[in-house]
Amino acid sequence: MITSEFDSGIYILRALSELGHHVRVWDYRLSPHYPPTREDYDVMIANKGELIPVHLFKPPRVCWYPDVLGRFPEHLGVIRQYDRVFAINKPPE
Repeated sequence: MITSEFDSGIYILRALSELGHHVRVWDYRLSPHYPPTREDYDVMIANKGELIPVHLFKPPRVCWYPDVLGRFPEHLGVIRQYDRVFAINKPPE
């Protein structure tokens, strides 16, 4: 489930699919129930992912954070739980 055709998740889904990857999509904003975390997967990629209980997923867990990290200091605790974070800037110390 994707919230809209303009959601950045749709672009990530398309890019990974075009590269030949199998992608399972779960929009945590639309579904209150977490997906099965014991499913066999190579990597968990979260688009923003500030509301996901990161510890429920096996590594590697990657966060693609599309916003400026300093704008949402309340997200930093969760963001730091990911194994890798890709963002447009470094988190404040």
